Amino acid sequence: MYILKNVEPIFISEGTIMFRELEEIQEVIFVGTGNVHVGFEINRRTKFVVQFTDKAIIGAYNCANNKKTIFVYKSASDVRGLMLRK
Repeated sequence: MYILKNVEPIFISEGTIMFRELEEIQEVIFVGTGNVHVGFEINRRTKFVVQFTDKAIIGAYNCANNKKTIFVYKSASDVRGLMLRK
């Protein structure tokens, strides 16, 4: 019941950096529709190597274990879904 009461709708426009490397993630994003690129940064250049298409969960591991992210997350298209704050 707690999760259903506290979930919020979210919209992220195309090209938005969702999370950067070494950021503390404070929310879990449940992607309903849209594409998300996942990559890393070396010498201030970002390289995206994985793409999630629809139905992905971002930030669950980091929130559950109080870890900073080691990846860069960027929306490749308009992303619609739900968000749960820590």
